[in-house]
Amino acid sequence: YKTVDSTLRGNLGPETRGALTGSGRRLAIVAPAFPDAGRTTMDGRQYVDGVALEQTAFARDPKNPIVTGYVMERMAGLEPTRFQVFDAADNGELDEVVRRIGIAEPVVWVGSPGLAAALSRALSSEENAPPAQPPLRARKVLVAIGSLHPANDAQLASLRQAGAVLVTLPEAADPEAVAQEVRAAFARADVVCLMSPRSR
Repeated sequence: YKTVDSTLRGNLGPETRGALTGSGRRLAIVAPAFPDAGRTTMDGRQYVDGVALEQTAFARDPKNPIVTGYVMERMAGLEPTRFQVFDAADNGELDEVVRRIGIAEPVVWVGSPGLAAALSRALSSEENAPPAQPPLRARKVLVAIGSLHPANDAQLASLRQAGAVLVTLPEAADPEAVAQEVRAAFARADVVCLMSPRSR
């Protein structure tokens, strides 16, 4: 599962390409609707409370302004043959996407909490229930924050309070230097937060 923001912020195409490459899977199923939060997809276009995404406050995001609400355009950087975009105006339509594709298909699911919940509902049904296994335990957790949204301030405060080590990317980051800094941070803590620069 590749999670994306339901307002299409971030680098959706390159991140999905990375998920496909890393998983060895051929096709991404993209359904970014999150109906419980008022985010829907109609005719391949994202809406927030019935307003086209590019006409909302998200169009003025200081770090990643949204100039188009068309999901296909926000997936730039990934070949169109590698993904399919699905509309959904409510949770029932997300459930139908999962039913049509099939829970066992070797695809990368790309969506917000709306699609994640639909997958969870499909997995919890009796015929799809996986065999019981002991839960996996994470030894190390990397949290990546690439947004300047105010909600991140409270999340960062919670991470700091819990003892996480914070690593802020410089404006011009050398990938190997950043990787070394993250490895060093993991030597000091089990949770590391990697943040994009805190300015535009």
